Amino acid sequence: MGRVSELVSEYTALIHPCRSTDYAAYARETSETFQSFRAAIGGLEDIEDEIVQGLSGLRFNREWRDVMLWLIAADECATSSLVRPLCDLLDIRDEYVQHEWIAETLGEIGSPDAIDSLSKACEFDLPNDVFRSLSKKCLDSLMEIGTPDAIAEIRSHLSSPWIAVSEYAKELLDEAT
Repeated sequence: MGRVSELVSEYTALIHPCRSTDYAAYARETSETFQSFRAAIGGLEDIEDEIVQGLSGLRFNREWRDVMLWLIAADECATSSLVRPLCDLLDIRDEYVQHEWIAETLGEIGSPDAIDSLSKACEFDLPNDVFRSLSKKCLDSLMEIGTPDAIAEIRSHLSSPWIAVSEYAKELLDEAT
């Protein structure tokens, strides 16, 4: 077991579903746990390969705490070697995959290799995403990538069946000119 896997295992035990009505305290406690995990990951070096393996494992094990922690690790070590496993996860239509985090991390990495997956994810019809937050996050990430191909993909969503998506694509393109 690698250093990141050990931390994921350790921190998974600290995160639990909310068991009380004090949601503010629960959110504060969980946020502090994530911040502590982020700091622990930030202190490690040469962990890209292990994070790639951890992200790849989430295709089969989507326990929500593991998903959150591996995605935080990916965000802390956002490099081009993570693009493929992040794109593979983005393609999964499952409520346990944090699609918006994945899209944001792909935008931060800025690799053109993510363009196709980000564009396809704009078309996901996830049941709890009534405001099309995932689509908007994917469009933001495409804009961060900023290549002509990425801009062309944003343009292609001007004809989205969802008004919120087409209007947001137009807004991004207008801001870019």
